[in-house]
Amino acid sequence: MFISMSTIIGAVLFGGFLLWLHIEQSTAKRRKEELEREYARKEADRLARIKDKYSQR
Repeated sequence: MFISMSTIIGAVLFGGFLLWLHIEQSTAKRRKEELEREYARKEADRLARIKDKYSQR
């Protein structure tokens, strides 16, 4: 059975592309989760300041 060198190179490049794609997706998912946590923390701080402002009256 004969497999040409270009077929092997193509398979390796395609595998590398799939690995890169997987890494990019997991990185994007992690970054999205970080941004959502940061937004939730800022929103909680904002609401706490509003609550403090009206409770002091």
